[in-house]
Amino acid sequence: MSNLRNVRQPAVSLVYIENGSRLILPSGQTAKFVRWRVRPVKRGDAAQGEERVAVVRVDGLLEDTEFSVSFMRAVTVFAGPEV
Repeated sequence: MSNLRNVRQPAVSLVYIENGSRLILPSGQTAKFVRWRVRPVKRGDAAQGEERVAVVRVDGLLEDTEFSVSFMRAVTVFAGPEV
């Protein structure tokens, strides 16, 4: 019996950006890429630098969602025309 189910996984382990606009999440959900955003990283009151996040609109959700690039194991960009 494995304890793999108890291992904490990042929120997003793999995201593909297709044709520069569509995302496929590990759950199988699709999303539309909105933009890249840089946000400050703070620990307490001290600034720790900046973090790049992808702002996406997951199909079926009303609000945009941000995914930290640091939580993405791989981001693959496919060049090609917009779909």
